[in-house]
Amino acid sequence: MQSKSKIAVTMALMGALVFVSMVLDRYLSPYLPVSFAIVTLTVTVSFGLIRDNPWITLSCGAAFGLSSFLVALLLPSATSEAFINPLVSVLPRLFIGPAVLAVYRPVRYALRRKNAKLREHAAVSAAGFFAAVINTTATLSAMTLFGGSIFTGPVLKVLILANALPEAILTAILSPLVVLPVRRALKIRPKAYPAPQTGADGAAPQNAAVCGGAEEDPKE
Repeated sequence: MQSKSKIAVTMALMGALVFVSMVLDRYLSPYLPVSFAIVTLTVTVSFGLIRDNPWITLSCGAAFGLSSFLVALLLPSATSEAFINPLVSVLPRLFIGPAVLAVYRPVRYALRRKNAKLREHAAVSAAGFFAAVINTTATLSAMTLFGGSIFTGPVLKVLILANALPEAILTAILSPLVVLPVRRALKIRPKAYPAPQTGADGAAPQNAAVCGGAEEDPKE
């Protein structure tokens, strides 16, 4: 019960912060050299990975999409015509959570013999990069299919794609800088991988943690 309450609180906090960062994006991006959407993406990915819980990770994209829909509805702009359509604002963002899981866990497993800090940093960074790419690709595709004729022109697509690579790179850089310190502050430790068995020459036991990792507190 306590674990379910923590998950519910995490989801509510995630939704609120994603919405606030998206509102700031609306007001600040015109005055910045790079879109403030980077912060929104970083917040989304970070909440999805602070706890290694698939429900939280999968819901991070939904929080992003619903926030995008509400901002388009409450704070109209040039793109609001497209983003008040849930097929454009919500549907593409539902792929963010699966993208994060599809990258984070395989990369973490591939680096299971490496130092725990390096492993987590690389896995979170890769997940952030791929999530940003999926967000741009899926949203651009949805705008083309469902956004109306004004959003199918080449100029808008070029502008979106021009921001795509900086957003992906900066999200990859910023996500570990948020996720790892927050995990330490909350004393959340992802489950460690067991060390491989070796012969009878003083090998580590099968259930020993690799590279000094530790299992997440079972109370979590």
